[in-house]
Amino acid sequence: MQLSPEARTKQGAAEETLAQLQQANRSMATDRKAAAKQKLDQAKARLQMLRMFAADPRAMARQAKQIAQEIREAARAYGAAGAADAPAQATSAESASPAQTKAVAPDALAANAPTGEDPTPSAEEPRQQAADAYRAAAQDIASRGAKSQAEREEIEQFKDAARQARQLLQEAARRLRQESSGPAEIEEIEKVSRSMTRAVEDLSAPDATGAVPGAMPVLDVLA
Repeated sequence: MQLSPEARTKQGAAEETLAQLQQANRSMATDRKAAAKQKLDQAKARLQMLRMFAADPRAMARQAKQIAQEIREAARAYGAAGAADAPAQATSAESASPAQTKAVAPDALAANAPTGEDPTPSAEEPRQQAADAYRAAAQDIASRGAKSQAEREEIEQFKDAARQARQLLQEAARRLRQESSGPAEIEEIEKVSRSMTRAVEDLSAPDATGAVPGAMPVLDVLA
């Protein structure tokens, strides 16, 4: 579509504003993920200390529950940051979609064409627009694919920490049973373990765009 200089200026300003908002959202999501990852690292360090020095089963259970809760909250924060980032990714992909090259009504072309000029686009223009949109979408896919790989590795770290925490919780529960502890103590340990496990498993669920973390986005190419 052949736009007038004024229309092109307005379109460029709108696209620049949208890009700035998307970048701000991505930056905030990245910061929130980094903070969640830092909490996870701290919990993992505490897990290692507890494995080496735990003696009393009740003290072990108490500290293991605290660590499991920290892992749960870190996983929730990481997942929330990813969910906040998903709409910006989806908007970016849509803005680069070849679907933007669909035919435009003749009256819309005429309204934007300079006076005295033929508003009908040449046969080459739609092909060039499609090629530009395809390249932009391909670049977006490459960027999101690399990001997904990094996210998958970080999610595996959450899963590994959760496995270690479950092992300590199970060991604490076993030792408490040997001491004939009441069922309430055992149930509380199991409850914390289930809650932590659920939060970490949710990280592998589809996000707001319908994509699974670590999965490669698919580009729909229009004929």
